[in-house]
Amino acid sequence: MLRFEEETDEQREALQAEILKTEAATEAADQEQRARQVLTNEEITLAVQEQLPEWMIVARIETSECDFDRSVDALAALHDAGIPNAVITATIGCEP
Repeated sequence: MLRFEEETDEQREALQAEILKTEAATEAADQEQRARQVLTNEEITLAVQEQLPEWMIVARIETSECDFDRSVDALAALHDAGIPNAVITATIGCEP
């Protein structure tokens, strides 16, 4: 009877290990999906409103796909919204 309980504990531990691996893989896939998210003017405005550091926003722009509206009106709107100049410049330099 003791051997049966040991096997059950071993099976339970193996199942828990598999669950943890699956959760880790799911989290990694979610992070990758977020990293591939296409950035827009609205997301940059939200990042500034959330008070993320300027360097962090610029780094995200430099490492992400982007679809920024670079029209004069859109750039003026970013400026009027208090977006730092370095962030606006990074949006201009980001290739879609």
